[in-house]
Amino acid sequence: MTDEVLEQKKRAPHLCGARFRLLQYAESTEHVGRHWRFHRIWSTDWFYNRHFEIERLRTALSEARDRSGQGPRVEGANQARSTEPTEVEATPIVVPEVVVRQMPPYQRAIFRVSTSNEPHEAPVSTLANLARRIVDAEGPIHVEEIARRVASCFGKEKAGSRISSATESALSVARSGSADLLTDGIFWYTRGQSDSPPVRDRSAESGATLKAACISILEIQAAFRIAREDNAGGEDEELVRTVARLLGFKRVGADLQARLAEGLT
Repeated sequence: MTDEVLEQKKRAPHLCGARFRLLQYAESTEHVGRHWRFHRIWSTDWFYNRHFEIERLRTALSEARDRSGQGPRVEGANQARSTEPTEVEATPIVVPEVVVRQMPPYQRAIFRVSTSNEPHEAPVSTLANLARRIVDAEGPIHVEEIARRVASCFGKEKAGSRISSATESALSVARSGSADLLTDGIFWYTRGQSDSPPVRDRSAESGATLKAACISILEIQAAFRIAREDNAGGEDEELVRTVARLLGFKRVGADLQARLAEGLT
């Protein structure tokens, strides 16, 4: 990352230099002898704690302006000089609180159904209403996840082929009765969820909900918008890590990395 220099040309030609450092520290003598005051920022701190580093930079610039506003002091041979040491009162530094974006936890939609029927034996209208409620609460959601929620609502641990087929039929019926229910063929969501996709923390989840393929591109793209807003842009690799953290993942495996990369385009 290259050095970026901030100057106030009228009052102080060399007010303050802001140097952005990579992990491999390297000193430079480029500005030695020019009375520069450097304010160093590590690239990792700039990415992960952007707001805090901006406040530090503002404080450094403010102090530099105060020093430059005093003007140069010229001491001549006929001017008396004090030999007593001068105590300089240290200015307290107020460290701003670092705010780390925390997304709401992922909430599974479970609506208990009181019936002795198997899910695939229930009236299609009942399943259609149930599937719609699941999408309203959890969309954008993978169609296979909807089938698993339907099975759970009926007290089942797994969704077999018959439950999956019944769920897809129920979703088709629900969609025919509502223009607000949308699908891309794999994920189901409402129009509102399409316009403003929720970004959810999956750190407390388990099972298929954590599979990369079960995360909608709509949600991934929404997470990238948040990452760019919080970090004022950033390299793709850094943005992917931030998006993974927003979604509740502590590490980025190959499958997750490939899935998140689809949201970059």
